[in-house]
Amino acid sequence: MGNDVEYYLKSLLRCPITKGALREMSPDEIDKANSRIADGSLLCCDGTAASRKLAAACVSADERYAYRIDDGIISLLPVLALVLSDTDIDKVEEYALRREKIETRNFYDQSGWKSDGKGVFVDTKRFEDLRPVSRDYVHNSHLRVKKQIANGGRYLLDVACGPVQYPEYIDYSENYDYRVCVDISVAALKEAQKRIGDKGIYVIGDITNLPLNDNVVDSVISLHTIYHVPADEQARAFREIYRVLCPGGKGVVVYSWGRHSLLMCLLFFPYYFVRPIVRLVRTTPRLLRKAKANHILYFYPHGPKWFVNQDWEFEYEILVWRSVHVPFLKTIIHKWLFGKKVIDWIYSWEERHPQRAGQLGYYPLIVIHK
Repeated sequence: MGNDVEYYLKSLLRCPITKGALREMSPDEIDKANSRIADGSLLCCDGTAASRKLAAACVSADERYAYRIDDGIISLLPVLALVLSDTDIDKVEEYALRREKIETRNFYDQSGWKSDGKGVFVDTKRFEDLRPVSRDYVHNSHLRVKKQIANGGRYLLDVACGPVQYPEYIDYSENYDYRVCVDISVAALKEAQKRIGDKGIYVIGDITNLPLNDNVVDSVISLHTIYHVPADEQARAFREIYRVLCPGGKGVVVYSWGRHSLLMCLLFFPYYFVRPIVRLVRTTPRLLRKAKANHILYFYPHGPKWFVNQDWEFEYEILVWRSVHVPFLKTIIHKWLFGKKVIDWIYSWEERHPQRAGQLGYYPLIVIHK
């Protein structure tokens, strides 16, 4: 963030607790905070004593809460706030992370964003089809996001940015001055820094409580994020995306209908019967190890009916990102079984009928207009 940190704090970011302005802490204020950290009297909002000294930090305008800035990453998650006012110590339980969010953060910090040394992450291997036969389909689906966002502007907000692992993902922000990368995982932000560099603004934050001011970003993308949010908070996540958008801006969300996808239920019907048996055989030897590592990833997709029945304050379109899921690709699409022709036909059908494919398929592309 360099010398522009104060500008971003004033014009772009806000305190996730007070919803008010932020400013940089002065050297004297940091020294005082570090003295309290040294004697154990400075608490975090999770009730634990702060243990690491501050090199840089920002503070809410009312001077009640401070937030670490470590290596250019701003910790704007309420549970990570440092409680400067003793009168607020009894409120720490209000800001505790829910179990589902802790599970998601732990998965990505502990394993999801670990690389195999060749630049391929655990999450990518687990949830994407990297085979050559599916390469064009995967590439073209990634391009669908860029077609929907504005061609350029001041800020592109990437919510739950992950490591920005694909070249197409990097290209989304090529015509923007800055990419605002928000993620609950610090491992994700450290990897994103390697790819985006000084063009990025890096924030630890929560999609259901974005630490950004109203009407400040030109476009928003959120890819494969909201269905990992607790089921009863997902509508709030959509509304937060709308809130931070500038008038005339667009937000693009890649969501999943999961088991509610009519197309996948029809095409992959037999698999849903054998899947529990296959999973049991494959995972039983690893269950205890996974439980100990706490590498659990929460997943709850609502169906199309849930989405359209919400009383949204915004206009939206439901298009297609991909109509078929990865298990379908890996099971049905093979080079020796005319897989390339089949997947090309699927993509062609999606292009001809984007609304129908989005409503019936597995991964809709939900475009929010402001």
